[in-house]
Amino acid sequence: MRRVRSDLTLGQRRPLFAAALLTFFIAASPVTAQTGNMNDLAERSKTMLPPTLDFERRATEAFTAKSLMDLEGLYSELKAQIEVTEASLEKGINASGCDVAVANLLIIIGFAMNRLGKDGRYEPWMADESLRLLAEYQSSMTDCATDAKAPPARPYLTAQHLKAL
Repeated sequence: MRRVRSDLTLGQRRPLFAAALLTFFIAASPVTAQTGNMNDLAERSKTMLPPTLDFERRATEAFTAKSLMDLEGLYSELKAQIEVTEASLEKGINASGCDVAVANLLIIIGFAMNRLGKDGRYEPWMADESLRLLAEYQSSMTDCATDAKAPPARPYLTAQHLKAL
């Protein structure tokens, strides 16, 4: 296994680690269908879908404008949402696809902030990882829409946005 040097500050690593850990716990948690909580999942998905789509729309605008300031603001909001999700998981509430999507979007934005920042924290491997996480994000959003019994959302954020940075 290759060891990757990280020039991220502790303040930047902590939320990225939390997002990765949240994604792991969500993936490792029992499947909702098996526990009979499909109604809870549908309600959580209905609740989370609109704000998650708004996060994505705003991320797309920030990527298009190459606005570090907008990405930093969105990053803070996503961190706060992840904290809410973590508290929900601790209470036994099942995570939705949107919860996983938010965790992936946080990491994608963190990498973009490193790319736009002038302090040399960006590493080439982050580009490929961002594209992989974008695919996971889009898959999770499809799952969330399905669980919410909503039509699939048209993706705002695309690989072209990530590559254009």
